[in-house]
Amino acid sequence: MIIYKFSVFKQDWLVSLLDTETKQESLIINNVKALTKFYNEFKRTVWVGYNSTSYDKYILASILGGYNPYDMSDFIIRQQKQGWEFSDKLKDFSINNYDTKINNHSLKTIVGFMGHDIRESSVPFNLKRKLTDQELLDVAKHLRYDVQQIFLVFMETLDTFNAKLALVNQFKLHLKHISKSMAQLGAEILKARKINKDDEYDIWAPFDAELGKYDEVLTFFNRRRVLDADLTIDIAGVENKLGKGGIHGALKNYHTQAKSDEYIILLDVNQLYPTLLLNYDLLSRGARFKSKYEWSLDESLRLKELGPHAARLPYKEFCNIVYGASGDRFNKLYDPRNRLLTCIFGQCFIVDLIDKLEPIIELIQSNTDGILVKIKRKDFDQLDDIVFEWEERTGLTMSFEYYDRVHQKDVNNYILIGDRVTAVGQYTKDLSIIDNDLPIVNQAVKNYFIHGISVEDTINHAENLIDFQRVVRITDKFDGAKYGREVRNEKTFRVFSNTNGLNLSYLKNGKTSKIPHTPDAVTLVNEDVTELSIPDWLDKTWYIDLANKRVDDFIGNEKQKELYVENISLF
Repeated sequence: MIIYKFSVFKQDWLVSLLDTETKQESLIINNVKALTKFYNEFKRTVWVGYNSTSYDKYILASILGGYNPYDMSDFIIRQQKQGWEFSDKLKDFSINNYDTKINNHSLKTIVGFMGHDIRESSVPFNLKRKLTDQELLDVAKHLRYDVQQIFLVFMETLDTFNAKLALVNQFKLHLKHISKSMAQLGAEILKARKINKDDEYDIWAPFDAELGKYDEVLTFFNRRRVLDADLTIDIAGVENKLGKGGIHGALKNYHTQAKSDEYIILLDVNQLYPTLLLNYDLLSRGARFKSKYEWSLDESLRLKELGPHAARLPYKEFCNIVYGASGDRFNKLYDPRNRLLTCIFGQCFIVDLIDKLEPIIELIQSNTDGILVKIKRKDFDQLDDIVFEWEERTGLTMSFEYYDRVHQKDVNNYILIGDRVTAVGQYTKDLSIIDNDLPIVNQAVKNYFIHGISVEDTINHAENLIDFQRVVRITDKFDGAKYGREVRNEKTFRVFSNTNGLNLSYLKNGKTSKIPHTPDAVTLVNEDVTELSIPDWLDKTWYIDLANKRVDDFIGNEKQKELYVENISLF
């Protein structure tokens, strides 16, 4: 593969290229002939970039097509247009482009999460003259560094690439399809074609759903009207919201541990939406090869039975993304009615199950594809029989996961503790080297609930500076940032709390505003911090206060704190 990245100025352009097989690096500056030769030699391989789907591949095509790459760059960045709109001639210069971009994060943000150097070139992109030799050297140094970082990001997300490549190979597609998003790839595999239907809200509830005393849910979904509001309803003692976004309900600030005669069980529907798509003929009406989807779902479920295995990922991702693609008006699988019906059917069947189980369970949480319950062990066989009958009637299948303790702030933030720990939500999610913001606060909250370790102990015993980092991105909504009295033009900063530091704030039209989740006084360290220990100036108090606030958010008010102490034997 080739890792690549361009830098484009008014009168100069540079591209850094790394051959992953030979580890050879190439730097081309303003040399169309050399770039053309390189392209012809490697155009059949995979080119890996960051945000390259929107930018770099079009810069490459514009140069090869005889255009000024600055015009293309301006077209994309300032005029905010799509590169393919620039000229039909660009179609002659395609590459097998793979984009490693993660969510909406910039490359510098991800590099910041990794703890690496995020300092930027001092050469401004708005220069109208040619760059000096020294300026070219500076830009080239940073460009080469960025390419090395892209390679590291690619390696951290290799499973995603392999999943997409596996689908390309499995369904005998051309390698060029590696450029597509998973949703676009799904449309290609199913040979989808656009449908023109104006029936998004021609909806109904499943005929075989048996909701008992919760028939109000069926009435709500059978109205065949725009779902402009959610239905809020008490189900088994828990306030639930149902609507276009699925079912969500949870006991707030809830903490419990299973006694010797109890189970805490997460009942999780196996591939709920994909199964509904097939069982109830809700696959996008634009899909022409339903059999490929059916085979993929069977393969996903078969591999799940074999245990955790990377081989399942392509088929699981493919089956799930097809549902999402049916809500994307730019995708050939776009079918908003069937997408909404799938969501409605799923909600109805979850309520159906709760209705049958309610006499023997304490409902802790309900969500899109499952429920979390506490039950007496003596009632387990009855629960198992009810679930089996429900599976037979709906065609869905259920997995059971057992836990010992639950710490639940709300439906979006909770920790389940058993043979393994499941942590969901911004406060406690599992972090990684490419998602690593305020890691010490995250770890302190988790340690408190999982191991009974005080926030102060976790934070005061930390030894690595990277654990305290907060990575800040200055978006285009702002003119820049102000650090103390100094205006800074960088877009990405790594900050640490320091009571003797300076204020870092957004800058817009000469006015400043606070950056969320940052201390009032900080020290910037944009250099590599992966090997740095804790300096004397670091103010740990700010992190302790933030972590304790998040713990309090989880536990709740004074009355709930009393219940927490009563129900959880942590200490």
